[in-house]
Amino acid sequence: MNKKMHCAVSLANLMSAPSHKSELRTQLWRNDKVELLEENDIWLFIKNKFNGTEGWALKSQFVEINEDAYNTNTLSISFVQENLSFEQHILGTFHDEQANETNGLVALQTIERDENTMRNILFHFLEAPYMWGGITTYGIDCSGLSQVFFRFYAIPLTSFAAEQFKQGEVLDFIQDARIGDLAFFENTDGLISHVGVMLNANEIIHASEKAGKVVVDLIDHEGIISRQSGKRTHTLRVIKRYV
Repeated sequence: MNKKMHCAVSLANLMSAPSHKSELRTQLWRNDKVELLEENDIWLFIKNKFNGTEGWALKSQFVEINEDAYNTNTLSISFVQENLSFEQHILGTFHDEQANETNGLVALQTIERDENTMRNILFHFLEAPYMWGGITTYGIDCSGLSQVFFRFYAIPLTSFAAEQFKQGEVLDFIQDARIGDLAFFENTDGLISHVGVMLNANEIIHASEKAGKVVVDLIDHEGIISRQSGKRTHTLRVIKRYV
């Protein structure tokens, strides 16, 4: 039976290979539970329990836990402005303990799926700088934004746009889109290359590499139109619903 572990630092990088020079695949929050698949003196090859993402992380940033702790369901999530000090938890960190009046946590089952709550979550990340593989307001990419958003509703989206594309239910018409739906975009080869979160049938929030940050742009049945430049930047493939 493989060892079970959890992340012991505020944020840990999950790399494509056991090297700091390799690609950053995504990041893990403190308390995120993982299964150990392989290891060497410095690195661990692990699988994220929540969404199944695999990658290499520093051994020193993870602590072994028992099966009971690994199987415990997370009860709450950090829903305050993030702080990367060791004592604090960044926005989106899961916790096994229940929320109370003093710990600054919110119980997962109490987070409403109404428009105002969803907008509040998404707009925490507005203007966050674009960073490939990032998942925080200090740096985030397109699939990181959608992954973190659905984390607040305990929905395990995978870490990459092309994989998120395989989840959810297809909407027939953009006019039916509502806040929380995901829009997927394709490149010139027809491959999924970008994802954003719909705010309504005409607006989308997304981490834009071209803008260098998370922005709100216009969208129609053909794709995204930049509010800044007025130009079309992404070609729409499909819109999907997850909640």
